[in-house]
Amino acid sequence: MDRRAFLSAAVLAAAGARIARAAWPGIKLSLSGRISEPIGEVSNLKPLTYDEFLQIARTTGYDAVCIRPLQCNISTPLDEMLEMARKTRASGLQVSMVTCDGDQPPNNDCSPFALLNIAPRLKMAEIFGAKLIRCQIKRPEQLGWAQRACDEARERGIWIVHLSHPATLFSNLDDAIDCLKKINRPNFGLVYEPVNWMNTPQGYGRDVIKSVAPWLVNVYAQNQKVRPPGTPPDGTPAIAAVPQATVESCVLAGRGGVVHQQSPSSSGSAGAANNLGLWEPGGVNFDTVFRGLHEIGYTGYFTVHSRTSQANTPIDLATKTFAFLKPYADGTKG
Repeated sequence: MDRRAFLSAAVLAAAGARIARAAWPGIKLSLSGRISEPIGEVSNLKPLTYDEFLQIARTTGYDAVCIRPLQCNISTPLDEMLEMARKTRASGLQVSMVTCDGDQPPNNDCSPFALLNIAPRLKMAEIFGAKLIRCQIKRPEQLGWAQRACDEARERGIWIVHLSHPATLFSNLDDAIDCLKKINRPNFGLVYEPVNWMNTPQGYGRDVIKSVAPWLVNVYAQNQKVRPPGTPPDGTPAIAAVPQATVESCVLAGRGGVVHQQSPSSSGSAGAANNLGLWEPGGVNFDTVFRGLHEIGYTGYFTVHSRTSQANTPIDLATKTFAFLKPYADGTKG
């Protein structure tokens, strides 16, 4: 091939790539209430009120918010929950997902028992107009719990979803797919979080995204530095872990709605050292992530799941991350 033919082929290839990108459907951006939770030592952090959280999400340009238990949970008085839902609708924002009780974020031994008492969580999701409820599964016998919860949720058009998360049955690609096939419910799905699979043998890239495409209903994203092989991702230690957790100790004792407050130090200084903004290099390759998402035709929510740090206040975190993600979501970058 001579130089002229080579250049002509290169121009045609570039034009083809631009056309393909233009055909990619847009991905919606959601902001998690986790931006109001600290990582590492954050002095004088004042958590956002719900009104402030909605204001930041709306004025920055996000399509939706993802509600965390510190903002609202199944123990929140009904009138307060209804007012929060009204304010959310008035702001023009959707609710991409609800995490309904305080056992889910720390991923403690009580977290799976929410599946045995799904009704109040379905009610909370309906109030906010959310279609996804987060759960945790740690042992094989809990797969049946998920099936029964899904059967109840399906009547209301709601999905039960599981995050790709350490210390669960979804801690790596192969185990996650095995569980998804065993649960085998049309309204049970996966929330893909690349950081949590960053250090697994299969990784988190385009091939992994294609492998979970049939179940992928939401995407979470935080960012951390790449670690040496064999190093697990940072995680918030389980709080008030219950040995041999039972229905009595978790559900009937009322833990389902309790929100466990953490001091900044309990979040771990190691986590702060490894934490990155989504826009910072040295962590997740978001070119790869978004290309994989666009290639499978994903049009759901991409949720910013970062926590604030000494370097980035909640509003800075929300605005910088939106500016970084918007070209990816629109398909003009990546």
